[in-house]
Amino acid sequence: SDAPVKVPAGKWGAVYNCDIPFRTFDAAMRHIAETHKDLDYIIVTGDMESHDNWVYTREKTKDNIINITQVFVKYFPDTPIYEAVGNHEGVPQDSMGPHNMEDYENRGPTWLYNTLAGQWSRWITPESVKGVQYRASYVEYPSPGLKLISLNSDYCAIYNYYIYLNQTDPDGTLSWLVSELLASEQKGEKVHIISHIPAGDNYCIKGWAHNFYEIVNRFENTITAQFYGHTHYDHFEVYYDESNPAGRPTHFNFITPSLTTYSYVNPAYRIYTIDGGYEGASYTVLDTETYVTDL
Repeated sequence: SDAPVKVPAGKWGAVYNCDIPFRTFDAAMRHIAETHKDLDYIIVTGDMESHDNWVYTREKTKDNIINITQVFVKYFPDTPIYEAVGNHEGVPQDSMGPHNMEDYENRGPTWLYNTLAGQWSRWITPESVKGVQYRASYVEYPSPGLKLISLNSDYCAIYNYYIYLNQTDPDGTLSWLVSELLASEQKGEKVHIISHIPAGDNYCIKGWAHNFYEIVNRFENTITAQFYGHTHYDHFEVYYDESNPAGRPTHFNFITPSLTTYSYVNPAYRIYTIDGGYEGASYTVLDTETYVTDL
Protein backbone atom coordinates (compact mmCIF):
# COMPACT_ATOMS: atom_id res chain seq x y z
CA SER A 1 0.00 0.00 0.00
CA ASP A 2 1.10 3.60 -0.67
CA ALA A 3 -0.72 4.88 2.42
CA PRO A 4 1.44 6.60 5.06
CA VAL A 5 2.72 4.39 7.88
CA LYS A 6 0.79 5.10 11.08
CA VAL A 7 2.42 2.54 13.39
CA PRO A 8 5.87 1.34 12.26
CA ALA A 9 6.55 -2.31 13.03
CA GLY A 10 9.73 -3.46 14.71
CA LYS A 11 12.22 -5.87 13.19
CA TRP A 12 10.23 -8.88 14.41
CA GLY A 13 6.76 -7.43 13.87
CA ALA A 14 4.22 -5.64 16.03
CA VAL A 15 1.30 -6.62 18.24
CA TYR A 16 -1.11 -4.87 15.96
CA ASN A 17 -3.54 -5.54 13.13
CA CYS A 18 -0.83 -7.10 10.96
CA ASP A 19 1.16 -10.30 10.35
CA ILE A 20 4.76 -11.21 11.22
CA PRO A 21 7.71 -10.86 8.81
CA PHE A 22 9.19 -14.05 7.39
CA ARG A 23 12.31 -13.64 9.56
CA THR A 24 10.16 -14.04 12.69
CA PHE A 25 8.74 -17.30 11.41
CA ASP A 26 12.24 -18.56 10.60
CA ALA A 27 13.51 -17.54 14.05
CA ALA A 28 10.57 -19.26 15.73
CA MET A 29 11.27 -22.52 13.91
CA ARG A 30 14.96 -22.29 14.83
CA HIS A 31 14.02 -21.71 18.48
CA ILE A 32 11.68 -24.71 18.52
CA ALA A 33 14.30 -26.94 16.91
CA GLU A 34 16.96 -25.88 19.42
CA THR A 35 14.68 -25.98 22.47
CA HIS A 36 12.64 -29.14 21.86
CA LYS A 37 14.91 -31.87 20.52
CA ASP A 38 12.61 -34.76 21.48
CA LEU A 39 9.53 -34.01 19.35
CA ASP A 40 7.84 -37.14 18.00
CA TYR A 41 6.01 -35.14 15.34
CA ILE A 42 4.73 -31.65 14.59
CA ILE A 43 1.16 -30.51 13.86
CA VAL A 44 0.53 -27.48 11.63
CA THR A 45 -3.11 -26.40 11.46
CA GLY A 46 -3.01 -24.26 8.34
CA ASP A 47 -3.03 -20.64 7.10
CA MET A 48 0.18 -20.14 5.13
CA GLU A 49 -0.99 -16.76 3.81
CA SER A 50 -1.01 -13.28 5.29
CA HIS A 51 -4.24 -11.35 5.87
CA ASP A 52 -4.04 -9.06 2.83
CA ASN A 53 -6.93 -11.10 1.48
CA TRP A 54 -7.67 -9.17 -1.69
CA VAL A 55 -4.18 -9.38 -3.16
CA TYR A 56 -4.05 -13.18 -3.08
CA THR A 57 -2.99 -14.92 -6.27
CA ARG A 58 -2.46 -18.60 -6.93
CA GLU A 59 1.24 -18.08 -7.59
CA LYS A 60 1.73 -16.05 -4.39
CA THR A 61 0.02 -18.72 -2.30
CA LYS A 62 1.99 -21.52 -3.95
CA ASP A 63 5.24 -19.66 -3.25
CA ASN A 64 4.29 -19.15 0.40
CA ILE A 65 3.48 -22.84 0.88
CA ILE A 66 6.78 -23.89 -0.73
CA ASN A 67 8.87 -21.32 1.18
CA ILE A 68 7.33 -22.23 4.53
CA THR A 69 7.82 -25.93 3.83
CA GLN A 70 11.50 -25.30 3.07
CA VAL A 71 11.92 -23.76 6.52
CA PHE A 72 10.25 -26.80 8.12
CA VAL A 73 12.62 -29.10 6.26
CA LYS A 74 15.65 -26.98 7.20
CA TYR A 75 15.01 -27.10 10.94
CA PHE A 76 13.19 -30.44 11.26
CA PRO A 77 14.78 -32.72 8.66
CA ASP A 78 13.98 -35.92 10.57
CA THR A 79 10.70 -35.02 12.29
CA PRO A 80 7.35 -35.96 10.70
CA ILE A 81 5.11 -32.95 10.12
CA TYR A 82 1.36 -33.40 9.74
CA GLU A 83 -0.54 -30.45 8.32
CA ALA A 84 -4.12 -29.37 7.77
CA VAL A 85 -5.28 -26.87 5.16
CA GLY A 86 -6.41 -23.43 6.35
CA ASN A 87 -9.08 -21.17 4.89
CA HIS A 88 -6.48 -18.55 3.87
CA GLU A 89 -4.93 -20.96 1.40
CA GLY A 90 -7.98 -20.48 -0.81
CA VAL A 91 -7.80 -17.96 -3.68
CA PRO A 92 -9.90 -15.92 -3.17
CA GLN A 93 -9.83 -16.58 0.58
CA ASP A 94 -11.95 -19.63 1.60
CA SER A 95 -12.56 -20.66 -2.02
CA MET A 96 -12.31 -24.44 -2.10
CA GLY A 97 -15.21 -25.82 -4.06
CA PRO A 98 -16.44 -29.43 -4.14
CA HIS A 99 -16.21 -31.52 -7.28
CA ASN A 100 -19.83 -30.81 -8.25
CA MET A 101 -19.16 -27.09 -8.75
CA GLU A 102 -19.24 -25.72 -12.29
CA ASP A 103 -15.93 -25.92 -14.19
CA TYR A 104 -14.12 -27.63 -11.31
CA GLU A 105 -10.94 -28.29 -13.29
CA ASN A 106 -10.33 -24.58 -13.91
CA ARG A 107 -12.07 -22.83 -11.03
CA GLY A 108 -11.74 -25.47 -8.33
CA PRO A 109 -8.90 -25.96 -5.81
CA THR A 110 -7.01 -28.62 -7.81
CA TRP A 111 -4.00 -26.28 -8.12
CA LEU A 112 -3.94 -25.86 -4.32
CA TYR A 113 -4.50 -29.49 -3.39
CA ASN A 114 -1.77 -30.59 -5.81
CA THR A 115 0.63 -28.03 -4.33
CA LEU A 116 -0.10 -29.24 -0.80
CA ALA A 117 0.20 -32.87 -1.85
CA GLY A 118 3.57 -32.21 -3.44
CA GLN A 119 4.95 -30.51 -0.33
CA TRP A 120 3.38 -32.84 2.23
CA SER A 121 4.50 -35.98 0.37
CA ARG A 122 7.74 -35.80 2.39
CA TRP A 123 5.83 -36.91 5.48
CA ILE A 124 2.77 -38.84 4.32
CA THR A 125 2.16 -42.05 2.38
CA PRO A 126 1.26 -42.21 -1.34
CA GLU A 127 -2.28 -43.19 -0.35
CA SER A 128 -2.55 -40.09 1.82
CA VAL A 129 -1.22 -37.97 -1.04
CA LYS A 130 -4.22 -39.12 -3.11
CA GLY A 131 -6.54 -37.99 -0.31
CA VAL A 132 -4.93 -34.55 -0.27
CA GLN A 133 -5.27 -34.26 -4.04
CA TYR A 134 -8.98 -35.08 -3.85
CA ARG A 135 -10.26 -33.29 -0.70
CA ALA A 136 -7.19 -31.99 1.19
CA SER A 137 -7.80 -34.60 3.89
CA TYR A 138 -5.83 -37.71 4.78
CA VAL A 139 -4.99 -40.39 7.36
CA GLU A 140 -1.63 -41.25 8.92
CA TYR A 141 -0.37 -43.41 11.80
CA PRO A 142 2.14 -41.50 14.00
CA SER A 143 2.26 -44.46 16.41
CA PRO A 144 0.91 -48.03 16.42
CA GLY A 145 -2.73 -47.89 17.47
CA LEU A 146 -3.06 -44.14 16.84
CA LYS A 147 -4.73 -42.85 13.68
CA LEU A 148 -4.28 -39.17 12.85
CA ILE A 149 -6.95 -37.67 10.59
CA SER A 150 -6.27 -34.36 8.86
CA LEU A 151 -9.69 -32.90 8.02
CA ASN A 152 -10.36 -30.07 5.57
CA SER A 153 -12.66 -27.81 7.59
CA ASP A 154 -12.73 -25.13 4.90
CA TYR A 155 -15.72 -27.15 3.74
CA CYS A 156 -17.58 -25.42 6.58
CA ALA A 157 -16.21 -21.87 6.12
CA ILE A 158 -19.13 -19.45 5.82
CA TYR A 159 -17.39 -17.44 3.09
CA ASN A 160 -16.61 -20.50 1.00
CA TYR A 161 -19.59 -19.80 -1.22
CA TYR A 162 -19.08 -22.96 -3.25
CA ILE A 163 -20.19 -25.14 -0.32
CA TYR A 164 -23.68 -23.70 -0.49
CA LEU A 165 -24.18 -26.26 -3.24
CA ASN A 166 -24.13 -28.85 -0.45
CA GLN A 167 -23.81 -27.38 3.02
CA THR A 168 -24.06 -30.59 5.01
CA ASP A 169 -21.29 -32.70 3.44
CA PRO A 170 -19.29 -31.15 0.57
CA ASP A 171 -17.43 -33.83 -1.41
CA GLY A 172 -18.60 -36.46 1.07
CA THR A 173 -15.82 -35.48 3.46
CA LEU A 174 -17.85 -36.07 6.63
CA SER A 175 -18.98 -39.43 5.24
CA TRP A 176 -15.32 -40.25 4.65
CA LEU A 177 -14.55 -39.19 8.23
CA VAL A 178 -17.25 -41.52 9.58
CA SER A 179 -15.87 -44.45 7.60
CA GLU A 180 -12.38 -43.83 9.01
CA LEU A 181 -13.69 -43.52 12.57
CA LEU A 182 -15.82 -46.65 12.23
CA ALA A 183 -12.85 -48.63 10.95
CA SER A 184 -10.77 -47.45 13.92
CA GLU A 185 -13.55 -48.26 16.38
CA GLN A 186 -13.75 -51.80 15.05
CA LYS A 187 -9.96 -52.23 15.31
CA GLY A 188 -9.71 -50.69 18.78
CA GLU A 189 -7.60 -47.78 17.53
CA LYS A 190 -7.59 -44.28 18.98
CA VAL A 191 -7.95 -41.22 16.75
CA HIS A 192 -6.61 -37.67 16.81
CA ILE A 193 -8.19 -35.11 14.47
CA ILE A 194 -6.22 -32.11 13.24
CA SER A 195 -8.02 -29.36 11.38
CA HIS A 196 -8.19 -25.59 11.00
CA ILE A 197 -11.63 -24.14 11.79
CA PRO A 198 -13.18 -25.37 15.07
CA ALA A 199 -16.74 -26.53 14.49
CA GLY A 200 -18.04 -24.37 17.34
CA ASP A 201 -16.65 -21.18 15.84
CA ASN A 202 -19.09 -18.78 14.17
CA TYR A 203 -16.97 -19.04 11.02
CA CYS A 204 -18.19 -22.62 10.56
CA ILE A 205 -21.54 -23.05 8.83
CA LYS A 206 -24.14 -24.54 11.18
CA GLY A 207 -25.39 -27.39 9.00
CA TRP A 208 -21.91 -28.86 8.66
CA ALA A 209 -21.09 -28.14 12.29
CA HIS A 210 -24.21 -29.92 13.57
CA ASN A 211 -23.33 -33.05 11.62
CA PHE A 212 -19.77 -32.87 12.92
CA TYR A 213 -21.03 -32.62 16.52
CA GLU A 214 -23.08 -35.76 15.97
CA ILE A 215 -20.04 -37.60 14.61
CA VAL A 216 -17.84 -36.57 17.55
CA ASN A 217 -20.49 -37.64 20.07
CA ARG A 218 -21.02 -40.97 18.30
CA PHE A 219 -17.29 -41.76 18.40
CA GLU A 220 -16.48 -40.20 21.76
CA ASN A 221 -14.65 -43.34 22.90
CA THR A 222 -12.51 -43.49 19.74
CA ILE A 223 -11.54 -39.82 19.30
CA THR A 224 -9.13 -38.96 22.11
CA ALA A 225 -7.96 -35.49 21.02
CA GLN A 226 -8.70 -32.76 18.49
CA PHE A 227 -6.34 -29.92 17.55
CA TYR A 228 -7.32 -26.66 15.81
CA GLY A 229 -6.09 -23.16 14.97
CA HIS A 230 -7.91 -20.39 13.03
CA THR A 231 -8.98 -18.15 15.93
CA HIS A 232 -5.40 -17.15 16.86
CA TYR A 233 -6.34 -17.39 20.55
CA ASP A 234 -5.55 -19.81 23.38
CA HIS A 235 -8.85 -21.45 24.31
CA PHE A 236 -10.95 -24.60 23.96
CA GLU A 237 -14.43 -25.80 23.03
CA VAL A 238 -16.58 -28.38 24.82
CA TYR A 239 -18.95 -30.85 23.12
CA TYR A 240 -22.12 -31.98 24.88
CA ASP A 241 -24.47 -34.92 24.51
CA GLU A 242 -27.68 -33.21 23.37
CA SER A 243 -29.74 -36.29 24.23
CA ASN A 244 -28.73 -35.98 27.89
CA PRO A 245 -30.87 -33.44 29.83
CA ALA A 246 -27.95 -32.83 32.18
CA GLY A 247 -25.75 -31.78 29.27
CA ARG A 248 -23.10 -34.47 29.69
CA PRO A 249 -19.78 -33.28 28.20
CA THR A 250 -18.38 -35.70 25.62
CA HIS A 251 -15.28 -34.06 24.19
CA PHE A 252 -13.38 -30.82 23.67
CA ASN A 253 -11.09 -29.12 21.16
CA PHE A 254 -7.60 -27.84 21.85
CA ILE A 255 -7.38 -24.49 20.04
CA THR A 256 -3.84 -23.18 19.86
CA PRO A 257 -2.75 -19.53 19.67
CA SER A 258 -1.14 -18.39 16.45
CA LEU A 259 2.41 -17.57 15.42
CA THR A 260 1.12 -14.48 13.63
CA THR A 261 0.41 -11.29 15.57
CA TYR A 262 -2.86 -10.75 13.67
CA SER A 263 -4.76 -9.30 15.44
CA TYR A 264 -3.18 -7.81 18.56
CA VAL A 265 -1.68 -11.04 19.91
CA ASN A 266 1.85 -12.19 20.69
CA PRO A 267 3.32 -15.07 18.64
CA ALA A 268 2.91 -18.45 20.34
CA TYR A 269 3.20 -22.20 19.89
CA ARG A 270 2.29 -25.19 22.03
CA ILE A 271 3.90 -28.47 23.11
CA TYR A 272 1.64 -31.43 23.94
CA THR A 273 2.55 -34.39 26.12
CA ILE A 274 0.48 -37.40 25.05
CA ASP A 275 0.08 -40.80 26.67
CA GLY A 276 1.49 -43.32 24.19
CA GLY A 277 4.37 -45.49 23.13
CA TYR A 278 3.09 -48.71 24.67
CA GLU A 279 0.42 -51.31 23.97
CA GLY A 280 -3.00 -50.21 25.18
CA ALA A 281 -2.04 -46.53 25.43
CA SER A 282 -4.94 -44.11 25.80
CA TYR A 283 -3.39 -41.45 23.52
CA THR A 284 -5.02 -38.77 25.64
CA VAL A 285 -3.31 -35.42 26.20
CA LEU A 286 -1.60 -35.42 29.60
CA ASP A 287 -0.18 -31.90 29.61
CA THR A 288 0.31 -28.80 27.47
CA GLU A 289 2.88 -26.01 27.52
CA THR A 290 2.31 -22.79 25.60
CA TYR A 291 5.32 -20.64 24.69
CA VAL A 292 4.76 -16.95 23.96
CA THR A 293 7.07 -14.27 22.51
CA ASP A 294 6.65 -10.85 24.12
CA LEU A 295 6.76 -8.46 21.18
